[in-house]
Amino acid sequence: MLFFKKKEKPIEAPKKPVAPKVVEPVNPTRKVEKFNIAGTSFKEDDIIKNFAEVNDDYNLPAKELKAEFEGERVYKYDFLTAVPELRPEPENEYDPNAIAVYADGIQIGYVKKGSTAHLRNVLEKRQIISMKLNISGGDYKEVFDEGINKEKSNIHADLVITHEEK
Repeated sequence: MLFFKKKEKPIEAPKKPVAPKVVEPVNPTRKVEKFNIAGTSFKEDDIIKNFAEVNDDYNLPAKELKAEFEGERVYKYDFLTAVPELRPEPENEYDPNAIAVYADGIQIGYVKKGSTAHLRNVLEKRQIISMKLNISGGDYKEVFDEGINKEKSNIHADLVITHEEK
């Protein structure tokens, strides 16, 4: 009598659980806006003193700068993250809609005049979800194969605000 061995199924590796894809719901009532900050050129010394760190790459020898940064700008300063604060200035003699911008309690400029009415409306309705301050610019070296040019630009800042739109 012949016996046939039952064919066994290969043992499968246990399946790894697959995490469900999390899709952020689109919230049509949220808006992200960027506001340029005016007057930072008058506050450059304070901005550098309080928020700038020297970028070590700026002081590299020319040969190393060319090898690592050809075709790029290497700025003298890296700017630290600062907590922004907006303070309306209704008593401002030049603009009663003025909004001063502070970083960690130090005034760095003003929201540009054309944006203040809209932003005051957002502030009054307490619709702000988050704010981020970006500071950049200042002395830099432009690195070319032929050489390195030292240049200067004003330090500038912008404020990115996420808010509810009703």
